Amino acid sequence: MNSSLSYRMASRAFHCYACERSFKAMINVAPGAEPTEVTCDHCASAFVELKSSMSPSQEPHQTQASQEASSFAPSVENHGEIL
Repeated sequence: MNSSLSYRMASRAFHCYACERSFKAMINVAPGAEPTEVTCDHCASAFVELKSSMSPSQEPHQTQASQEASSFAPSVENHGEIL
């Protein structure tokens, strides 16, 4: 049997607005796959939202342009001198 279906499963975190609970579900993330219908594990509601996958520790670092812009800012150091 030659199947043309492609599966690439991933665990994603969701929030249910009906019961205000968080849960994880496996969804198919293969390119071209039909969207997976996700329902809450607790109340079976479909009023759910995919949580952001980036935690603050995983956010991208500053871009090179913003780093260069901040390097031109004057340095404020107190050496005990009165100007």
